[in-house]
Amino acid sequence: SKQDKPFAQSPQCQTLIADGTVSDFGHLPSHFAEQVSKIVAEKGIPSFQAWQDGLKYSEGEKAFATENTRVNFWDVLYWGGTSSVY
Repeated sequence: SKQDKPFAQSPQCQTLIADGTVSDFGHLPSHFAEQVSKIVAEKGIPSFQAWQDGLKYSEGEKAFATENTRVNFWDVLYWGGTSSVY
């Protein structure tokens, strides 16, 4: 649905998937976060911070250009959040 995959109608996002930059629409938020971290680092800002659900397909800290990457964790540990720690 449009609500579940808001980028699905974007020609630019469709191109990222078609050319293999991103494997599917679910991976777009992580790709965008990595690109934003590059822009931030180029501007001399050493830290980048984002919510965990937007970073879940990134390959660890080396995927980000900034010196520091901070992750805001959504899930409550008491209610099973430990199972979603990547």
